[in-house]
Amino acid sequence: MISVFKAVYLDKLKLDCACIGGYAKTHLGIISFIENLLIAIMSVLILIK
Repeated sequence: MISVFKAVYLDKLKLDCACIGGYAKTHLGIISFIENLLIAIMSVLILIK
């Protein structure tokens, strides 16, 4: 999540999302950042249980 934020928002890199094996030519952005955040939250919840 931190590396996505740094690459997209601080370094202003135009990176394509790797979803669907790279066939989708969508840029990383807020959707990828939210996805990474949700995965981190789910991981913490699993570790707490």
